[in-house]
Amino acid sequence: MAPLEISENIKTISEKHRIVDTKASNQRLVREIAQDFKTDLKLPSSAVKAVPEASEANLVGLFEDVYMRHSR
Repeated sequence: MAPLEISENIKTISEKHRIVDTKASNQRLVREIAQDFKTDLKLPSSAVKAVPEASEANLVGLFEDVYMRHSR
């Protein structure tokens, strides 16, 4: 299975199981974590948006690695 197919399968499964990751919940999570490090930290919206995208890319990479190891 190609990496593109894997990402499409992940999206299909998450839609099927109603896994919803809203923009507001991501912003709250990022800001809450940031507050643990510095109390009056101002984050640009681009930084807040980058965290979930980076997390998703990391998870997709992990799933691809697992698939490649188990498909041998």
